[in-house]
Amino acid sequence: MPRFPEIGIIGCGLSGSLAVINLLQSATKPLHITVFEKDPKRTGRGIAYPNDYTYQPLNVSVEGMSLYEDRPLHFYNWLHRHEATVNLPYDVTPQSFVSRHWFGDYLTFELYRCIEKYPQHSVTFVHEEVIRLRRRYSKLEAATSENKRYRFDKMVLALGNFLPATVPSADMNYVNHPRYEANPWREGLLDDVSKDEKILFLGAGLTTVDLLVNLKLAEHSGKIYVLSRNGRLPSTHIDSQAPIIVTWNSSDFEQGLLHLLKLLRQKTKEASHQGGDWRAVIDSLRPHTPRIWRLLSYRDKKTFLARLRVFWETHRHRMTQASHDYLKHTFNGMDTALLAGKVTNI
Repeated sequence: MPRFPEIGIIGCGLSGSLAVINLLQSATKPLHITVFEKDPKRTGRGIAYPNDYTYQPLNVSVEGMSLYEDRPLHFYNWLHRHEATVNLPYDVTPQSFVSRHWFGDYLTFELYRCIEKYPQHSVTFVHEEVIRLRRRYSKLEAATSENKRYRFDKMVLALGNFLPATVPSADMNYVNHPRYEANPWREGLLDDVSKDEKILFLGAGLTTVDLLVNLKLAEHSGKIYVLSRNGRLPSTHIDSQAPIIVTWNSSDFEQGLLHLLKLLRQKTKEASHQGGDWRAVIDSLRPHTPRIWRLLSYRDKKTFLARLRVFWETHRHRMTQASHDYLKHTFNGMDTALLAGKVTNI
């Protein structure tokens, strides 16, 4: 009897789910796939698309969230096919920014649809934490928190985002303080916060935006401080921006950071003449960023990290107009302060 390849996948958020989907669709012979996801509720959702994120919109429009490269409107079409199920409150267009948990519904639906569509493969979900990996002869062995061992021919690490690093301090005992939270994505995090508590956020990225919106929806009344290196929240998407085509040549990325910055300014001017702005130019770099980073010299990389990174992050990772409008009133009041600086000691 022929032996089928054994594939192990650790994590079943977006990356793990897509790994399963692509293996099922492309495999030329039957596979045995084992997926490890310690939290059953995160199977097919991960930490980014949970069921309870009913307000938070995606930070990418519908047309940019298809699971399939050759079908860019697949998510858009799925939403309209399941309009009654997801209860769309308004007419969704490909340029809309829809609820994050709807994308979780879409991802989960496609995961189980593919499992059902390709019955020649077997897919098993194990809700245990993998605590150790090692090579054992020609196999890869995974040991779990339940003291079980599994062996595979190949393994995929779909681990998602790691926890933020701790802030260096003369006294690192702060990490053990009961009111310090190291994991901003912990389930039930905001349930442990009293409505009148003072809160300090270290960092002002999209995770902070989500948590701020959640706090305000929960009618939090305590003072909130948001501290980041440049004192800026993420920039904002423009829902109605006209589509602008920005093209790049391979040689554009081979002449260093200064040359690239000059090209960015030039292409931004060209985009403005077409009715767009810098957003189209920044978005056009998305498929090229890994190559750009590889080609930069060590000196250019140091310059980028020291001087430009904070500006890139606020322009590349943008929040929706709805979130911006909601938070604008928050920061105009006296209950929330956005500060520029860094922590020297805790």
